[in-house]
Amino acid sequence: MIDGLGTRVRLGHDGLLRWTNCVEAVMDWKVAEAKQRLSEVIRAAEEEPQRLYNRDRLVAAVVEPQTFQDFLAWREREQRPSIGEAFSELRKMCAEEGYTVEISSRRNRSNPFTDDDVSV
Repeated sequence: MIDGLGTRVRLGHDGLLRWTNCVEAVMDWKVAEAKQRLSEVIRAAEEEPQRLYNRDRLVAAVVEPQTFQDFLAWREREQRPSIGEAFSELRKMCAEEGYTVEISSRRNRSNPFTDDDVSV
């Protein structure tokens, strides 16, 4: 909710009402300015990620803790090896240790779907 003075009223994580300047919510910051107004940057990050620029180059972003935790969980999931990579590593380990798999001889078993003597 925004009042007539351009102030945003929101419910904070602690259940208390917070009043913030609407200009804070979405803003790009120069690093020097962000240093001087760090508390405002952090407060604004509760609403929207805050981007920090150094000479027109994005160098950092300040985000709320849950967004960061979600990112860490995603990164961990993405860094896990795929099943193909795991089997490739297993084959390599087996080759290095000279391990061979004994495969028993195959034998035919009956299959009612392919047997010729099935009547319909």
